[in-house]
Amino acid sequence: MAEKWGLSLKAYSGQQGAAHGWYCPSHKTIAIGVENVATFAHELVHAADDKLGTMRTGGKRSQEYADGEIVAELGGAILLLALGYKPESDIGGAYKYITAWAKGREPIAACMQVLNRTCNAVAKILETAGMREKPEKTSEKNLTAVTA
Repeated sequence: MAEKWGLSLKAYSGQQGAAHGWYCPSHKTIAIGVENVATFAHELVHAADDKLGTMRTGGKRSQEYADGEIVAELGGAILLLALGYKPESDIGGAYKYITAWAKGREPIAACMQVLNRTCNAVAKILETAGMREKPEKTSEKNLTAVTA
């Protein structure tokens, strides 16, 4: 994935209270400060969001930034679940993280507001990895069959 997208991967010594990882759009770099696959998945979703042109870089207190954090956390959990890493997806931790970034919204409502963007980022990762073929077009009938 990193090679296909021209990403640099770095490790650093994470400290208590500091970010566990980060993605830098201008340098196309993912850095990880913990041994945690959920953190890597979170940062990879940031990269996919950026690759799709939907990542917004408002200040850390902005709604745009908060929504980006929700996209990355929800997307990381979805990606790991889709790949069969249920314990590593850390659903409880993801819920707490999303709640913190929901900015007064109900966490589920905040997720629903960014669900399409989140699914597109996860799909981009799976497509790039060759794990999902790009659908020609999803019809309402197909969606009903999938959700029924």
